[in-house]
Amino acid sequence: MYIPNKPAKYGINIVLVCDVRSKYMIDASPYLGKNTGITINEPLGSYYCKLLTKTIDGTNRNLTSDNWFTSIPLAEQLLKPPYNLTLIGTIRNNKQEIPAEFKHNSLRGVGTSLFGFHEKLTLVSYKPKPQKTVLLLSTMHDKPSVDPVSGKPVIIQSYNETKGAVDTFDQMCGHSSCSRKTKRWPLCMFYGMLNMALLNSYIIYVSNCEIMKTKPMTRREFLKKLSKDLCKDWCAIRLEERPLMQKRVRAAINESIGHNTDDDTDEPGIKKGKRSRCDFCDPKLKLSIILKQDYHLGESPKDQFLVMCMPAPVGIETSEQSISEAWKIKPPYSSGVDQHRFTFSYRGGADSAATGTCVCGARGPHEAFTTVKGTNTISIYEKEKKATALGKF
Repeated sequence: MYIPNKPAKYGINIVLVCDVRSKYMIDASPYLGKNTGITINEPLGSYYCKLLTKTIDGTNRNLTSDNWFTSIPLAEQLLKPPYNLTLIGTIRNNKQEIPAEFKHNSLRGVGTSLFGFHEKLTLVSYKPKPQKTVLLLSTMHDKPSVDPVSGKPVIIQSYNETKGAVDTFDQMCGHSSCSRKTKRWPLCMFYGMLNMALLNSYIIYVSNCEIMKTKPMTRREFLKKLSKDLCKDWCAIRLEERPLMQKRVRAAINESIGHNTDDDTDEPGIKKGKRSRCDFCDPKLKLSIILKQDYHLGESPKDQFLVMCMPAPVGIETSEQSISEAWKIKPPYSSGVDQHRFTFSYRGGADSAATGTCVCGARGPHEAFTTVKGTNTISIYEKEKKATALGKF
């Protein structure tokens, strides 16, 4: 909807009721348009007020509302069972129950107050400025009390002290928001619900810390910890159901859920601790590479290939198809795979051989696979062209 006098003019309007002291959101409901209350033959303000206060009916609390909600019939109904609630709120001067003497009059002095009483209702008209008159209705006050210091009616002071809970709650949601820009209104609604739930949880947390007399975390620290705790169970399920996960993703999940990863490298042939060279082959190993048809090394003296090594499965054949099938069931980033870089010196045409030497133990994203010797498997792909190179050694 569009509200021109609001800081955020466009958006989904959600009507809230909040606790004054803690700013805890008690209930909320989205505004669904002018036709919402027609079926029950009731003004929208009264409809939403009764809807949102169901959880506190019968608690003898007070409601503070603006002039969109406040009306004489609503105030009278809230005093009766099952509501048993009092009401303080500004009221529009176009209501038919308002006497003409209480409306704006330029001849009235600034700072004057008029009180009107009807059964348990109290109406006050206060003129703070020459061109402004404020009307408030209260079922909590029954005396024409005026503060001697400020000169304002006590009803207005009570209203000012209790009117800011919803605005403060909305402001706090905006300060630490998880919302993202989107054109899908259901997702926008979900972000709003999530912001309100996160703030409510922090309010409960702070209240519990006050009871236990402990220092609470900052809201930023609380939200970070809460987000990790909410993801923890799902990350554990993902870790269990997806064994073929990239090594860096698995390490990040283990770190986030607090799993000990010291035993992640217990596979045969793997040494624990930091490694600078491959554990499966000699760093000075010389390879003879036979290039595939229609593939040529570059004109530069050396071409670099990213290489992956793993212990060869028992009974594997030395054919390219067998090696490719073996790699399909082995996660490239698992603890049983080493990655390092080979450089090759070009000597001749496409059918000629090139020799390669392992020059570093760097580990990074792999490009692909190939070759077998004894109990070791080495896979090689050219980094940019992604061409497979077959080799024997």
